[in-house]
Formats: sequence, structure tokens, C-alpha cells
Amino acid sequence: MKISYNWMREFIPVDMPAEEVAEILTGTGLEVEKIHDFSTLPTDLEGVVVGKVLEVKKHPNADKLFLTRVDLGDGKPVQIVCGAPNVAEGQKVPVATIGTKLIMPDGKELKIKKGKIRGELSYGMICAEDELGLSDNHEGIMVLDPEIPEGTPFREVVQAERDKVFEIGLTPNRSDAMSHFGVARDLYAKLKFEKHDIHLKTRSTSHFVPEIKKQPVSINIEEKNKCPRYVGLVIHNVKPVESPQWLQNRLKAIGINPKNLLVDVTNFVMHDIGQPMHAFDLRAVKGNKVIVRNAREGEKILALNDEEYTLTADDLVIANEEEPMAIAGVIGGKHSAINDSTTDILLESAYFDPVAVRKTAKRLGISTDSSFRFERGVDPTQTELAMKWAAILIKEYLPKAIITEIVDETVKMPEPVSISLSYEYIWRLTGEQIPPDDIKQILHLLDFKIILSNKENLTVEVPLYRHDVTRPADVVEEILRIYGYDRVCIPEKISFSVAHESYPGPEIIEREAAALLTSSGFYETMSVSMQNEEQMARTKSYQPAKAVKLLNPVSNEYGVMRQSLLLSMLQNIRHNIHRQRDNLAFFEFGRVYFQGKDGKYCEEDRLALALTGHLGDENWLVPRRRTGFFHLKGMVEKLFRRFGLDYEEAPAGEGDLSEGIVFKSGKSDMAVLGKVNPGLAADFDIKKPVYFASIRWNDFIRAVKERQGQRFKPFSKYPAVRRDLALLVDKDVSYASLYKAARKAAKNVVESVNLFDVYEGDKIPEGKKSYAMSFVLRSPSKTLSDKEADRITEQILEALARETGARLRDK
Repeated sequence: MKISYNWMREFIPVDMPAEEVAEILTGTGLEVEKIHDFSTLPTDLEGVVVGKVLEVKKHPNADKLFLTRVDLGDGKPVQIVCGAPNVAEGQKVPVATIGTKLIMPDGKELKIKKGKIRGELSYGMICAEDELGLSDNHEGIMVLDPEIPEGTPFREVVQAERDKVFEIGLTPNRSDAMSHFGVARDLYAKLKFEKHDIHLKTRSTSHFVPEIKKQPVSINIEEKNKCPRYVGLVIHNVKPVESPQWLQNRLKAIGINPKNLLVDVTNFVMHDIGQPMHAFDLRAVKGNKVIVRNAREGEKILALNDEEYTLTADDLVIANEEEPMAIAGVIGGKHSAINDSTTDILLESAYFDPVAVRKTAKRLGISTDSSFRFERGVDPTQTELAMKWAAILIKEYLPKAIITEIVDETVKMPEPVSISLSYEYIWRLTGEQIPPDDIKQILHLLDFKIILSNKENLTVEVPLYRHDVTRPADVVEEILRIYGYDRVCIPEKISFSVAHESYPGPEIIEREAAALLTSSGFYETMSVSMQNEEQMARTKSYQPAKAVKLLNPVSNEYGVMRQSLLLSMLQNIRHNIHRQRDNLAFFEFGRVYFQGKDGKYCEEDRLALALTGHLGDENWLVPRRRTGFFHLKGMVEKLFRRFGLDYEEAPAGEGDLSEGIVFKSGKSDMAVLGKVNPGLAADFDIKKPVYFASIRWNDFIRAVKERQGQRFKPFSKYPAVRRDLALLVDKDVSYASLYKAARKAAKNVVESVNLFDVYEGDKIPEGKKSYAMSFVLRSPSKTLSDKEADRITEQILEALARETGARLRDK
């Protein structure tokens, strides 16, 4: 947010450097991030001086040029070639001397140099208004007051306004400071508390006088909860003339382009005292009725930004008898806007419900200065003040304008909040024994009304413009930011208790896991928890019944809380691939969100890993290898081993991962990993294979805790036997079905089943694929002979053929 120092000083006449004021404001919680200079001139006009034309004669080599001799105040007249038809002897004129830099009307910089023009030397340039950035006038040179002494710097003549502009990083809760008066109010409280002799000015409306004692329009508020107050005022006999220079300068200083007096006044009042306003062409108010209502489902409006919006029944609009004229608190309509033929206007000053405005603005993707303020809450007591202040300004520069009676439709004003707290509570939170008298003074300076006070407690009434102060801690924060954070003493001794845990805490486990992953070449990512519902719906793991949907999403892209980190990882991979980074290894700790049947929400922690591209960079010594399933599997195994967790492998069910497996630990499916379905990857414009793993981090932490004291188990006394089989199966046969059939065939002897290769291509029949699987066999009671191992292998093959149609692949 931009705040003009000159503008703010209209409320609080401080006389100190802008840098010092910025430091004070930052100390009160209004952090000044940057200060920049503003001038009404494109350059500082250094080198432009007042000169007196001593002589004018025709240029010998050009009919339209003149040779002039000009006194620059140093007693050494110079010759300047000039082409202006109005140049004459005795004139006082602005002269750009040699070395001066000017910004020309086309925006290009011109440096004045000594040179020859048609054979005659010229030692400067006599300037027109547009060459000095004063106006668009280029009809001739600028002629100055003859009383101005020669040699006077021209910037002293034009009295250009110079200003310092603060850029304040305003936090969302400080809606009270979204204006020059709001910032001045904080500065006043701080300086007054520090014993400065200063006072705070407010805008006077004593000159507001209605000339017609009638109300030309009626106001009907249908949605009373969304619009507790609506103030309207009709002004006749107006025209959209150019605003006075001071008003244009105020708006330009904070980055607003002036348009015309009627529009500029509404913008000025909003940035002046914080109340958004809007001006309607009275001709658009059909039936002379203003109706504040919900839009009809599917109703359309062409807005001031030339965009047409389709509204829903939840959107609040300002309508006439036939159609909406504006989206309440967000943006005005094109057809009701001020134009060159406007002669009568309706001014609007209202208080809209912040939640209603925010929902509409975010759904439509509109952000305006008005919605920025209404979303955070404005002062409901200022609507009439703003209206009168705007009318006074319009009347001052359009004396023939006719002001009518104000129409104020107030349904119900908000009730001020009362908060009770003790001095002991204040001292405990601040760590400082702030004197009670100082506390009361600060609260008084911040417009808090003390309604009850004794030696131990006080009760305050919060001003209506402080929507963010709702609890005792908020009041303490207000006291401390004016008292000064830097005045709180740091104690010589700090006491704290040390908690001892018999097992590593979650933070330590997460930190060690992250260190293991980064040392293995992975990079950590951080993603937003919101996702696009349409994208989520394309995944097989999406559970719509358990979806947590946002009431006020930032945009449609972020409408649902994620149920998996898979989409976040794919988005990160796409982002990097589009920037020519193809070899990627990512991990992320994040949360997923679900809604239960009872309506309660559930959050679960996950650790996600993703791989794509090649392993490592190109090297002359070692050939590059593509990342694959087993690289990811090895990383997950390394994590489990690092924390001493046992696991069993099992095939994953149908989902977003093909050929996926599950790591089971105890009764929990602790991790799932596999290759992302190519179709899903293609949705993100990813053509290379992507391998993804998701670990239930809450279960992982719990398992680490439970395994303390159970780190060792005896090895089997009997050796294992491994058999590898190359199987030919139909393309639609999954690893999961093969795994189950093998386990079922020899449940007590098959220790593990592993898939170590998948092949489709040369010498493989159409519609088939080759699986290379290993089977580890071990008897719990004896050593298996080769014959017994072969017999068990035959049983497994028969079961695989019977249940999946698998057969041994020919050599």
C-alpha cells in the first residue's frame, strides 16, 4: 500500500525526515518496506535556468529559425538557435543549458550539447512546456514573468511538488490503516504518547449544505445481512471536467491515473479516509430506485474492465428496477459509469459484509481497491462522512452543481466489542511492568473507550473500525506496539524446562529422514495444500465423498484440499521440465485432508518421493542410467532400514500407480510406490516415466516409537533357496494377482516375492508382456533340498497358470 507523506501531513503536521517517520511507523506495526521519491516533473530540471532574450534576428541559412542572444544571469550572454515563432526580445524564458538532461514528449532522454544548427553555433535550448514535462503544449516557447531574475533555477519558478511515498507492507488484519488518515492516526498515537506537541486533524463537513430538500432516489436493501448500511446522494448539473492539479498530484503520487473530477473525487476519498465510494450516472438508475439484492442465477453484467461476468444467487449487486448496475463492493458496471455526457450522478457510500464481498471477488477473480478494503472491513460509521466530504469537493470545483438531500438506509449498525482484562495479564504477556496510566493513555489515543477501571482490571470498548481486536491478547498487542517493543527489557536470566523423551521426537525423525534423502541426491519441495478439483477427479485415488472443499477459494485452481501429494509432485516436475531440468529427484513432507461421515475433518502427514529422467549428470567414465522403479524402491528401503523398521512387500491394488507395491509394517500399509500411470502423467505434459512413493508419515513415526527396545530378532537357522522365473502373461494381468497366487500356493514356505524386470517388445507376442520374478523359499523347520525346492516351484507355476494364465517364457 502506498502512502504519500505530503498527503498524510494534511492530517498530522509533522516536520521530520521521511526516513524517521518510516522508522516510527514500522515500530507501530505498519512496516515501511520502501521509500521512493515522487515529483510532478519527469526530471528534476537540473540545469534549466531563467534567461532573458537580449536579441532576436533571422537565421542566415533557414527561413523558420532565429538566432537569439540570451543572458543566463552570469554576465556572459550565449547564442541559441530557436525555431519558436513567438520568441521576442525582452522575454524571460526557460533555458536548458549545456549538459542538461530532459525527457522529451516521446519518453526519450535528450542531453543538451553544444552544436551547430544550419551552420550556426547553439549553446542551449529555449524550451516549450511539453519539453519540460509541464503540459502537452508545443505551440511555442514558454514565456515567464518578466520580474523573475535571470539565472534563477527554473524548478524554483514552477514550484513543482515533490513528495516521499511510503510503501507499507500492510498485514491483512489492519484494515483500519488502509488510508492516509488511518496511518496518520497511528503516527499521532505514537508521537503523542512520546510527548510530542502535535494534534490530529479530521475532515470537516461543515460546508455541506443540501440545496434541494428532497431525495430523488429511494433505496431498498433486500439483503440486510450483507448490507447493513447504504448511503446515496444525487448531485445535479455536473460534468466530468479535469481535476485540479493538486488532486491529480495526490493520485499520481500513489500510482493512480486521474480520469475526471467525478471519478477522481471518489478515489481520493477512499485513499483519504478509507471509505470506498462509487459514482453512477443517474440516467442508469431506472425508476429512480436503488435495490441492494442478490443476483439472479445466471444474471450477467458488463463491468468497468470490459469483462462480462455471470453471477450466481450468492453475489450481491446494486440494481435498478431492471438490471444490476454494479457488483456490490467489487466493481461497477460499464453501462452505469460516468461518461462525457453525464450531467447528474448518484454517489454511493456503503458498508458491505466482508465475507460476502470476498466470496464474490475471489470466485470472479476480481481484485480492486474497493474489494481490498471491503473484504477486510471498513468503518461503518464513516459512510455519511465520506459522502459529505466527496460532495464538498465536487461543489468546490463545480460551483453550479446542485446537491440534494442524503438518503441513508441503515438496517442495523454493528455493536462495539467489549473486552475485559487485568493488569497482571498485560504485564505477563508483555514481560514489562507498564504503568497503568500509560496503558490508559495508549488506549485513549487509539480510540478505545475505557468503560470500567479499578486497581486490578479494566474493561474497554473497541472502536468499530478495529475489526481485528476481539480478545484480550489483541488489546495487549495494541498497547505494546505504541508503548514500544524496543522498550521491553530483556531479563538477565531466562527460565525454561527441558522435556526428555525416551525416543526421538517427530521433528528429529523428520530432520534425519530429510538429511538422508538430500544426501542421496533428492531435493525437498514445498507445495500448496489446495488443488484443482477437476484435476483431482481424474485420479483413481480421489474420494469425492471425503473431499474438503474451500468456502472461499483464492481461485478455481485451489478449490479442494488435496488427498494425495501425487498431483503436487507432478506439478513440480512439469514446472522443472518446462525449464529444461529433466533429471529430477524430489521429496516433500506434507499433509492430506479428508472429511469423515460425521462431518469432522481429518489431517494426515505424508512423505512423498518422485523420480524421473536419468541418474546423475553425463560422465565420460560411467554411462547414464535412467531412473527406474528399483531406484525408488531402494530409497524407500533405505529409509525403513535407517529407522530399524521391518516390512513386508505386497502388491498394490489398482490405482494411479502401475506395477505398484505396498510396504506393510505391522497392520499398516506404511508405503505405496510404483510407476505413475502414463495417462495421468500426460495430463501434466510429462512424457517420461515418473516413479512415485507415498509414506504414511504418522504411521511411520508411530512405528519408530514402538520399535524401541525391539531392534533385534534372531536369524533363521535354515538357509533360503531362490528361484527366478521368466513368465509370459497377458498385458492386463497385474503383479498383484501373481503375488497373491504365489503366496497362496505355498504360504508357509514362500518368504518373499519380488518383481525385478518387466519387458514388452521384440520376441514378445502381441498382447503379452514378460515378468521376471524371484521367489525366496525357506522352511521354518528344516533345510529345503533341491528336489523340495523344485516341487514347490512347480506348485507355484501351476497356481500361476491356473489363476492368471501365466506360463514360462521360451528361451
